[in-house]
Amino acid sequence: MHVANLTTFRILVVLILGTATSLSLLATSHLQQKVSPRASVSSLLDIPLAQCSYRGSRLAASSTTDDNDNTKTIIPNVLRILQTQRPYASEELLHQMCLKYPLLQEGKVFLYKAKKKKKLDNDINDDAYSDGDEVYYSLDKDNDYNDDAEQQQSLPSSRAKLQCFAAPLKQETIVDALTDLMDMGYTDDDICHMLSIKPDLIVTKHAQRNLDYLIDELGLSKEWLLRTARGFPNIFKLNLPGKVRLWKRQMGLDEEFIVGLIRRSNLRIFSYDIGRKLDVLRELGFTEEEIRRVLKKGGNVLGMNLHQRFQRLEDAGFRHAIQLVKRYPQLLALRTKTIEQFVEAGLGLSFDDVVRMAEKCPAILGLDASKAIERLEELLYPTSAGTTTNSQQRQLQLFEVGILIRAFPQALTYNIDNRVHLLARLLSEQEEPPPTDLDKARVLLGKMVKSYPPILGYNLESRVELLQEAGIARSQSLRALPNFPQLVSYNVKARMQKLHEAGLCPPLCPSLGQLIGSFPPLIGYDIENKIRGLETWVGVNRTQALTMIVRYPRIVQVNAETTAGPAAQCLLQHATTITLEYLVQHPRVLTRSASKCLEPRLQRLNEIGQPPLAPTTLVSLSNAAFEECYGKLGDPPPPKQRRRRQSRKTKQKKS
Repeated sequence: MHVANLTTFRILVVLILGTATSLSLLATSHLQQKVSPRASVSSLLDIPLAQCSYRGSRLAASSTTDDNDNTKTIIPNVLRILQTQRPYASEELLHQMCLKYPLLQEGKVFLYKAKKKKKLDNDINDDAYSDGDEVYYSLDKDNDYNDDAEQQQSLPSSRAKLQCFAAPLKQETIVDALTDLMDMGYTDDDICHMLSIKPDLIVTKHAQRNLDYLIDELGLSKEWLLRTARGFPNIFKLNLPGKVRLWKRQMGLDEEFIVGLIRRSNLRIFSYDIGRKLDVLRELGFTEEEIRRVLKKGGNVLGMNLHQRFQRLEDAGFRHAIQLVKRYPQLLALRTKTIEQFVEAGLGLSFDDVVRMAEKCPAILGLDASKAIERLEELLYPTSAGTTTNSQQRQLQLFEVGILIRAFPQALTYNIDNRVHLLARLLSEQEEPPPTDLDKARVLLGKMVKSYPPILGYNLESRVELLQEAGIARSQSLRALPNFPQLVSYNVKARMQKLHEAGLCPPLCPSLGQLIGSFPPLIGYDIENKIRGLETWVGVNRTQALTMIVRYPRIVQVNAETTAGPAAQCLLQHATTITLEYLVQHPRVLTRSASKCLEPRLQRLNEIGQPPLAPTTLVSLSNAAFEECYGKLGDPPPPKQRRRRQSRKTKQKKS
């Protein structure tokens, strides 16, 4: 008969576990048996641990009909000791504790006892404490306090069975628990704050043991622990040694790595289901090494709802979000307002532009956008720093900054002042450059960044040394960098080797390093392609083509098919004195367009009866200078005096 009644009672409890009022009434009637409060407390539950349902982190049990009505809150006499002794709690705090932990209104707390005795299987559940022949469980599984934290629906699965008790609360237990907290150094205000977060802290027996373990075994500082635990008092209710053993044994985490996780999560890692979070990362394709990197660099990753975080990245427009997180784990902490600060900075960037920039350089989302943009703007426009600029000019400058960082967002991440100092030290060859050199270096670096933004990412000192080893003098390198900062991006030795093999070597080219120093862009061209173009369209042989490059390296900038070839044909047809050898010795004459420059000028000279000019003079004049001296095609002939004046100017320039 007794067995049948007990079975019926268990079925009823399971069915009404979610109903707060009914559960409390059953607990009250069942605990009114005349037995000793410790040894014979009657069982409320005898169900598997995985079936203990949560509401947040508290058991869904209540002894009141309206938890939100303070007027109905009953404060038991046993809690009044918190007012008569330290920490001298206020009436409001007691009301808050009773609302958060409803069973306190009856002067009771929940205890959880396992049937397993003496020997505790830590492999099955490491959240248990052994107390004599019984095992008491701390059901404190609070997740992180992030706005998108996952609400844990159940405890970790286990074969262990629990018995849940509503045991009377004793003043001696409260005094012992609070004494431990006071001995740690907590003030009355600190203790009241922790009780408002964790009301059942008044029955903890393991606060000092947990603190000693974190200090002695894991090497954490006492000051940091006390300060952090004030906001997360749950740490004093958990079985910390068991959790750490589980992480080491089943997850392969070493102690140093665990300490790092504890610090980054501000102790909250002890309340997370780490195994489940790691399984999610593995399902998403993360290797063990990548998981360790994400945990190390990604902040409080284990406290995040990972599926929700990845979905947020995809909703924001990020392509290949998983690959981006592998590169930059901090991206998991992204907030939309981080992107919006770039959109609202007046750079002319859209939301999608910033997302594309973040795909190239996710680190920009961890910056203070206004400060990073201001530093870059001061570098690019040093003359406007500290001066008044009109709104239109300011907007144009911001648009130019936006264009630059859209193409090279990494520019926002560099330490500009450090780069300026290194450049000034390189130019002045002084360890501590004077302020004037720093100002010059800032202007020069700004000019280089406008031309080639990635220059910020190079160590110029080491690059200049590499150029010097390759045969380009240090002085030539320093002169070349302002006009061609891309020089630092090339593998100079390999490029120079190709130029040497192409024929730019003695005796035709006495010093290849000097040639590149005089025209640095030469190192970036496909020299074989340029030689073939000159052979095909100008009609020179290979040696003549190489001679043209040595005598005037800028010839490689000219398209042989559309410019150099037609220019050669035009000059050879209109001037009988010009030969192919002359063009080889004076390749500069082939750099002007035949249809837009050479032919109109030759026709104009013929129209006014002017003898043909030397090809070098013909191409050296700008359009404005030629029209001033000889006029436009179809205009009346200009005065001869103007021609003589222009002729004298030309001779003076030559001299």
